[in-house]
Amino acid sequence: MSGEEPGPIESPDRGNGVEAAVRLHRTVAAECPRRRVLLLHGLSNSAAVWNAVSRGWPEDTEVWAADLPWRGGFDATWSLSGDSSRWVRTAMELVPGGLDLLVAHSLSASLLLDALANGSLDPAEYGTSRSGDVEPRRQRTPGTVFVSPFYRSDPGDFEWESITTSLHDFERTIRDGIRLHAGGRLSDEKSEELGRLMCRKIGPYGWLCFFNLYLSTPWLLTERITSPCRVLVGESDAAAPPEEGFRLAENLPDARARSLSDCGHFPMIEAPEQFVAAASRFLAELDEPGTPQSAPETVNEVSA
Repeated sequence: MSGEEPGPIESPDRGNGVEAAVRLHRTVAAECPRRRVLLLHGLSNSAAVWNAVSRGWPEDTEVWAADLPWRGGFDATWSLSGDSSRWVRTAMELVPGGLDLLVAHSLSASLLLDALANGSLDPAEYGTSRSGDVEPRRQRTPGTVFVSPFYRSDPGDFEWESITTSLHDFERTIRDGIRLHAGGRLSDEKSEELGRLMCRKIGPYGWLCFFNLYLSTPWLLTERITSPCRVLVGESDAAAPPEEGFRLAENLPDARARSLSDCGHFPMIEAPEQFVAAASRFLAELDEPGTPQSAPETVNEVSA
């Protein structure tokens, strides 16, 4: 696409005194976009976590990545709000022309899952309407991809030791995200140092926001989430075990799960080609209503 790339689209809300709470960056442009995708990062990441998946999308697809209030280095007061999912809705509202696909990773997946299940977010309100539709004004409900979600269906799956384990896994996942995003440019010592600093910035309220969402998943009314969904998990994800993603897909009315091999909690960095291929296939399926359900799928013959 020719011409100067436009700057980010910003929400009016501010944090850190000057920064917009939500910023959208167009990472993939299209001359005549027919589909639009929004990517939502997890805790302490940023829109840049999606840089590796900026190639391979269908030519008619425009892709936006959001910087959200839980991005690294931003004002941590987001976790003091009673409804952090409102920032997900803000990001969805900012996408020009509406949405065809929403892709949410880790904490964003938890917030989105909670909002969809409790009815505070109706995805149909953010869908696109296309000139070729029989009813031109009808908005199409966007599909949703939950990436590396945290989900347990039985409260008995949480034990006292789950707190210590989750906190340890949380710190390790923050370090892994820093290391992977740096692409080998940081030493292990530097990654650990930055990881500790990031955890201090997130603070106890940020972690509790995540963990409370996790603890509440057994009571989610997943049957209310009737929009088409896919779940993508990393084969070796130690933070959000892949079997949890498959269980989530089983409990959603219209969902399938896929496991990507040779990656952990950040499949968009570790397996970008497979990631884009899976998301693009889902986009194509959304254009074909009534696509029959099938058993949970895998990539590279990985089973869960």
